[in-house]
Parts: sequence; structure tokens; C-alpha cells
Amino acid sequence: MKISWNWLRSLINIDNNNPYNIAHQITLAGSEVENIEYVNILGYKDIVLDINSTPNRNDLLSVVGIAKEIGILINKTDQNIFESVSIKQDFSIQREYNNLPLYYKSYITNLVITESPLFIQQRLITSGITPVNNIVDIINYINIKWGCGIEIIDISYIENQDFNDYYMKDFREVYIENNINFIIESDKELCLNKGNIITMYKNIPVYLSGIGAAYNVKINKNTTKIYLQSINFKSEDIKKNSLSTSIRTNSSIRYERGINTKNLKLAFLEICNLINKYIPNSIQNTIFSNDLENYLTKTIKFHHNRLQNILGNIKIKNKTYNLESNKIIEILKKANFKVENKDSYLNIQVPYDRSQDILREADIIEEIARFYGFDNFIDSLPIFQFKRESSNKQIFTRQVHIRLKSLGLTEIINYSLVNNTSKEQIQLKNPLIKEYDALRSNLLEGLLEINKYNYRQTGEFIQAFEIGTIFYKMNSQIYEKNMLSGILGGNLIRNSWSENLQKPTWHQLKGKIEILLSIIQKTLEWVPLQQSLNSSLFNPAKSSTILINKKSVGNFGEIHPKLLKQFDLNNIFFAFEINFDILYTLFIEESLVQKNQFIPYSIYPTITRDISIIAPSDIFVQTIIDNIKQLSNSSKILQYIQIFDEYSGDNIPNGSRSIGLRLFYQSKYRTLTTEEVEKLNRYIKFNIEKLLPINLR
Repeated sequence: MKISWNWLRSLINIDNNNPYNIAHQITLAGSEVENIEYVNILGYKDIVLDINSTPNRNDLLSVVGIAKEIGILINKTDQNIFESVSIKQDFSIQREYNNLPLYYKSYITNLVITESPLFIQQRLITSGITPVNNIVDIINYINIKWGCGIEIIDISYIENQDFNDYYMKDFREVYIENNINFIIESDKELCLNKGNIITMYKNIPVYLSGIGAAYNVKINKNTTKIYLQSINFKSEDIKKNSLSTSIRTNSSIRYERGINTKNLKLAFLEICNLINKYIPNSIQNTIFSNDLENYLTKTIKFHHNRLQNILGNIKIKNKTYNLESNKIIEILKKANFKVENKDSYLNIQVPYDRSQDILREADIIEEIARFYGFDNFIDSLPIFQFKRESSNKQIFTRQVHIRLKSLGLTEIINYSLVNNTSKEQIQLKNPLIKEYDALRSNLLEGLLEINKYNYRQTGEFIQAFEIGTIFYKMNSQIYEKNMLSGILGGNLIRNSWSENLQKPTWHQLKGKIEILLSIIQKTLEWVPLQQSLNSSLFNPAKSSTILINKKSVGNFGEIHPKLLKQFDLNNIFFAFEINFDILYTLFIEESLVQKNQFIPYSIYPTITRDISIIAPSDIFVQTIIDNIKQLSNSSKILQYIQIFDEYSGDNIPNGSRSIGLRLFYQSKYRTLTTEEVEKLNRYIKFNIEKLLPINLR
């Protein structure tokens, strides 16, 4: 939020303070000042502070709230901040008794649309808002000053007759029962869903709550009468409006964090005063409200020893002290808390404007630390007297890291918190940041987002992996699981320097997965993609499920085109998602059964022979390889088989493919002769056609 220094000066005495010193204190207190800029706006020199407050501090989404915070930090509080707006005698407030959310409503007639006063234009521009006209600018000015959401509607368009108090009952807030279309701009039409909250005039939708007015009731140069309302909507209602329309405004953000209802009256009355002052012939009519001004606050018990245990001691001139109770009471009173000193604890009454974020004793401790200064507490850590050995899981994780990095993958670490975009994700009830309000259900989407960003910066994709926790719901219960996920492909590769660049194939990348999983020293079985958690991320026609001991450990294959489209990625990518907990369990079982044994390499030469096969597309290459190995078991000289070619198209029957296999023959004890290799190779060719419905080329 951008704040004008001159605007702050009008609320609090900061003439003897340097903006950089103020920014330093605000940052130490928990609200980061991202930038300080010296500007000249409409011939008026000013300084703009760009302040980023934490989501729980809804009171800091206003100039008044920032001014209060600064006043407490520099030990100055100007009473102008806290004074009520003077109410002119001809302003009549009619109390209404109902169970609706707190509101202030009124209408003003006999208006003339002109430019707004210069000081309002200057302050809006410093806040990043373009001035429009006197009415719109006054509303925006007050919304920024008080952090409220005042909504205005041009009633000249929807009611031709003389508007009076009788017509006020025709404005009402309703939840939509059936989908309707809502035109918010001349070229933008929204489809509102069941449950969205809107303001209706008779049967006409005129305002999407927290978002904006319908296009035909926005203020324009011909406006002569307006309807104003300030309502304390539920934050979840405004968030639903924002999510369903993909529109987020300054007003909706304020509602999502929570409106200070005590400021509604002050903001509303100041708008009426400003309009009356700068449009002298305007007529302010009856103000309707259900505000009984019964602002309840909460009381929290505070124990001094709890602060000592959490924050520790303070240091003054190289000497260590406890923060004394008298100093604590002084800090709290300066921050507008009411403190009652009991024998063993303090009874602390929370200020009304802080009632939404000060909820428990720990919050009181945080306030004391903020205003006294976190940097004044001793932050030394205890010294550990022992060295801890690595656990089996740490050793295993380290080995997995080494293997993946040796295969050319880069490790990525993403947040477990993500923006809620799908029903599979688990929604947080009280997120620290609204943009990260759900727990991730997979690792792959985070890796794709990193790849998208990396490509925009460098023009290249990265092969990356992540080991982390995912969260999912099953039978109304929430579970978490440790997963290993990676993304491969995207870039062109070459197998040797003499070859041209080409796209990596499924079989080439499958080899990397086999090298990774060889850490288990178990036989892998590749079967068609099975339905499981996150299997929908993969292209079912070009993916497999990996089995070890007939148990699924994960999936590997091509990423589903629909998922790639969501991230604006047009290249073909492959991915793997492996259950890290299952992998670790298999590793431990293997290490308990046998120890690794080192076997020397054979010193004798290898002889290779190629076999070209035409096989039906539904026969797995692994099935062919397994049968060849069984045919050569007795000889013990066929060491391994490599696929070097796969083709389907011209000259190949429909539903079939051509597969090129390279057989590697080698003995551990002697040099093989050409005759014995040829004999075994002919035997394999002759019998493989009998075992499987394939043909040799």
C-alpha cells in the first residue's frame, strides 16, 4: 500500500522524523517498507512509502491505521486521528433494528460532476489511483483513509422519479439463487453463480458486493443523484465473489481481511461532509443505519513469566535484564490497550480495531516485542554439547540426492502452501497469506511452474526434482505423504557428438528412472498406468505404473497435455512421481536382508548382436526382453539387452511397431568365440517367434 508522507503529516506530528528512520521502525515492527520514493505530483512535492502489511493486520490497510502505528512506534499520538468526524446538524441518522450485517446507507441529490479538489487528486495519485471526478475521487479517498468499502450507485439511471426515503427499502443485498449475467464494463460480462452476493434495486442487479457496480449505474458526467452504502459483509462472501469472477480489488482485499466496523460510521459521515463542502448545492438526505454502537472488546489474561520464556531477556549497556512489568504496562497503554494489574497476572482489554488479530496471550507478547523492538531482545541460541549421527532416512535421502544430481537433475524446494485452484487441494481455514490458502496435492505442478519461469528468464527448460510432502483427503480424513517427483525432457538432446539434436524418447528417460531405482536392487515391473492419487497428471497412453514386488511405488510417463496447457508449455515433458516412504521401506528391508557385495568387472571383450522385430503395439518391450533372457539363461553369457530403435509408420502393418534390440554377450572367465555367440543368437531368434506373436525382420 502506497502512503503519502504529507497525508501522514496531516494526521500525526512527524515533522522532526526522517522517512527512512520511520520506515526502519515500521519494518522492525512487522510491516515491511518496500520502497521510499520522492515525487512531484501536480506541482506538489511529496514522499511515498510503499508499505506491505501482514494479512492479519486489517487495521493497516488504511492511512489512519498506518498513522496510529507510527504514532505508537515514535511515542506520539495525535488526537486528530481518533476524533470522530464532526456531524452537521442537518444530517439525520435513522436507526433501524434488524439482524442484518452492520450498515450505513443514504442518498444525495442535486449533484454536479466536476473535478475533485487538488489535495484529493494529489493524495490519490500518490496511492496509485487515477482521479476521475469529484464523487468517485471522494469515495476512493475515504476508502483509502479509513480502510472501508464505501459503494456508490448512480440512481439517475434506474429511477426517473424524484427519489425519496420510501425508495430506500428497494435496495437490498441478496444471495443469487440462479445463475445470472452481470455487465461490469461495456465490453465485459460476468456470469454470476448461485451463492454470489449482490445489491439489487427492485429486481435489477446494480452492484457486485466488494467488486464493483454494474456498468449502467456507474458515476458519469450526467449523474445528479447517488445512493451510498457501507456494509460490513462477511469476508467469505466477498472472497467467493472475487474467486468466482477472477476479479480482486482493493475493496475486496479489505473485506477479505475484515473491516473495522467502528470506522464505518466515521468514513460514511466524512464522505457526506466532503460532498456537502465541495458541492455546496447538494442535498444530503436521511442516513439509515442499524449500528447500535455497542462495540464489544475481549479481555486476555497475561502472565509475565510467559513473556520471559518466549522472548528471553533484554540487553542494556552489556547487562542482561528481565523486561519489567511497569515497562510492559507502559507499552500496552501506549498501544491503546486497557490494563488492569492483578496479583499474578495482567487483565488486558484489547482495542476494538485490533480485536480481529489479537486473540490470545501469544499475540499480546508479540505486540510487546514489536513496540519494544525485537532487536532489543537477546537472540543467542543454546550451545549443543553433542554431535548427532545421521539417521537411516537421512542417509537414504542423501543417496537419492546424489543419484538424481548425477543424472543431471536440479533439486527444487517449493512451499507446501499453494493458491487454491482445485477441489483436490485442502483449504486452510486461517491462511497467513490469502494467495497461499491451500495445501498442495502434488509436487509436479510446482516443478512445472518453476520450469515456466526458468524458460521465460533463460529460454531453456530445466530437469528438476523435489522431495516433499503432499496432502490429500480420503473418507473425510486428511493424510500426508512424502513423495519424490521429477520433470524430464523439454530440451533437445544428442546421444553422441556425431548425432544431431533430437527429442528424448520415453525409453531413454525410462533408463534414468531405472538407474535411480537401482538403489533398491529389486526387479522393476512396468505396467499400464493404474488409477491412483495424481495419476490424472499423466497421459494414460504414454505412461506406466512402476511395481516392485507387485506393489506400486509410483508412476512415470508423459505429462498430460491438459496440464501442460495450464502452464502455457508447448513442449513434451515427462515426469515421475514416486512414493518416497515406500521406497525408503524397501531400502531398509533390502539392507537388513543383505549387505552390498562388490563384484569385479569382466576383463573380457563384449560381442553385440542386433535383432529387429515387428511386434503388436500392445506387447510391452519388457515382455520381449524377459522372454529373451529366459531363452539364454542356461548359457550365462547374455549380460543385458538394450533397445536402440522404435518405429511405426510406413511399411509397418497397422497396430504394429518395429523394435530394434541390441544384445550384449560377455563371459566373466574367457573370451567368447563368434561361433558360440552366433549359435545362441540363432537359438533366440528361432524360439522367440514361437513364444510371442512377433516376426523377425
